[in-house]
Amino acid sequence: MLAVPLGCGLRRGELLALQLAWIQQREEHWVIADLVGKGGHVRTVPMPAWVKDAIFLLGHVSIQTTERYLGCKQKLRHAVNDRLGIELDA
Repeated sequence: MLAVPLGCGLRRGELLALQLAWIQQREEHWVIADLVGKGGHVRTVPMPAWVKDAIFLLGHVSIQTTERYLGCKQKLRHAVNDRLGIELDA
């Protein structure tokens, strides 16, 4: 959930209103299409690849549902959250 506003520069209200259908591929790049933002302005926001990858963590009951939305299979050996770079010091 934090990857989307950080990587795409969304405001809190934009994040709360976000619908999965708005995440689309345009010109060979993932975007949040036709986002209605502050003041009713409509914009299309580019989505970095690492943000798109972080969307594996959607939390569906069935991984098959998430895979259908993302159009790919989960690879536990190369889990998306392993690449976030957040580690605890022991």
